[in-house]
Amino acid sequence: MSPKLFEVTENGRLTLTANAYMIEEVKDLIDKYGLDAEPYVAYCHMMSSIDSPIRNFPEIEKQEIAIREVHVNIGHFDEDDMLLPKCIERLKSIYSSPLYKFYEELEEELARLRYYMQTTPITGEDFAQRAKLIENAGKLTASYVATKKLIEEEFKANTRGDVEISSIR
Repeated sequence: MSPKLFEVTENGRLTLTANAYMIEEVKDLIDKYGLDAEPYVAYCHMMSSIDSPIRNFPEIEKQEIAIREVHVNIGHFDEDDMLLPKCIERLKSIYSSPLYKFYEELEEELARLRYYMQTTPITGEDFAQRAKLIENAGKLTASYVATKKLIEEEFKANTRGDVEISSIR
């Protein structure tokens, strides 16, 4: 189940839900920062959620983007707070289903294959092996796409109400 951590009020203000108070690592941030906890929780959510708009960026770049977006759109926060990594890891574990973990591994395998193909020159001796690799990569890609669709359906089923979800890339 993907907990809904935020609601947007009628005047466009971001507020924390009851779910946010029931996750220990999120509650630790709320207890520490009180009414100023939204930027901290938003940052953790952006860094961990499977539907985060910055999900596909490398980790360092993702951190920079999340920090900037939260500062600009929600409010100032101390990005060096020691509670943040713990909260991010906890939310990642909550947001990850076994199917999603499988999807992530397929994604990593495709990246490894892509790297191999980019860095290994084609020679006459390994042409047959490379052709087989490309054929298998096509099957892996089809599995990846099918798994992505299942995850999007799973995530949609786990969201309550008429909340729109974004697509994972």
